[in-house]
Amino acid sequence: MWATVIGWMGPDDHQALRPAEATGRRVHAAGSPALLTEVLFYHADIEFRLGRWLEGAAHAEEGLRFGYETGQQGWTANFLAQLARFAAVRGEAAECRRYARQALEIALPLRERVAAAMATGALGLLALGEGAPGEAFAELMRLVDRGSPRSNDFVAFAMLPDLIEAAVGAGGPEPAQRVAAAMEPRTGGIRGPAALARKHRCRAILADDAQAESHYRSALASGGLDQRPFDRARTELLYGEWLRRNLRRAEAQSMLRAAGEAFDALGAAPWTRRAVAQFRAAGGAVPRKSRAVAVLLSPQELEVSRLASEGLSNREIGSRMHLSPRTVGSHLYRAFPKLGISTRAELRGLDLDLDLG
Repeated sequence: MWATVIGWMGPDDHQALRPAEATGRRVHAAGSPALLTEVLFYHADIEFRLGRWLEGAAHAEEGLRFGYETGQQGWTANFLAQLARFAAVRGEAAECRRYARQALEIALPLRERVAAAMATGALGLLALGEGAPGEAFAELMRLVDRGSPRSNDFVAFAMLPDLIEAAVGAGGPEPAQRVAAAMEPRTGGIRGPAALARKHRCRAILADDAQAESHYRSALASGGLDQRPFDRARTELLYGEWLRRNLRRAEAQSMLRAAGEAFDALGAAPWTRRAVAQFRAAGGAVPRKSRAVAVLLSPQELEVSRLASEGLSNREIGSRMHLSPRTVGSHLYRAFPKLGISTRAELRGLDLDLDLG
């Protein structure tokens, strides 16, 4: 268990995953659900960082079940907050708000600040993904307000780039600079490549055009994002947007394409839509030829879209591809914004045949 906790706090997420898995197996075999609850929290959190969101959410759900069964209210609140965060990054707004509300109902009376902060952070992240920086800033400021029962330095530092991004989007650089200055003494002792990448991302958002690029490049080159695909894609997205604003369209398209592909692989639907919109704004149209479409569509999304363009129903497509109709619908929901369309009928105007020539 100590190895699991130390790994969770350390710089190597892949290395941290191994003791979490091994400890979970041993505790499970010993039949100790109370202890397994704690292991599952670290396990799910490590998997969130690694971008293993399906596995992480499954472990959080398992932990929530054990938390209820063993009467561990603190861990129950933490798992609800974790599930709110998984829902936030996938853009599942109703689920995020429901989990966050349930987490806060338990955490606040218990003064369980990590769970309260994580649930609040999930609401902020959801708002940021939905394009509501003012709402995101209001939620995320609770994490750094020492008078708030939702404040927690550990969670606040992990989400500091989100807070800075929301602050800039909501009111310009001044409030963001004040937040960064206030947080510096509280986080100055935190070390490691991931922390360094996070600091460079914050400084890039706040910097003028003469300094921003060096910080974006430093964040991406630090090694701290190599095991954290969501954080890396978020940095690529911001850098790509900066390149677009500075009229470096070809470089912007490359960076935004990379971000969009990473978000899509994770299932981060709101962020995929933002990356695709920025890619198109940088002059990156989705051409008629599917070789170019495939840059933004996963193989399953491309095949589902092709069959839908031929007039097949979701049930018929599912039968051919051995998928449920609901999964087919999910693929189409994710494909439409990437293709710049909003209806099934518009698929017929696109060339979705694979061209390897």
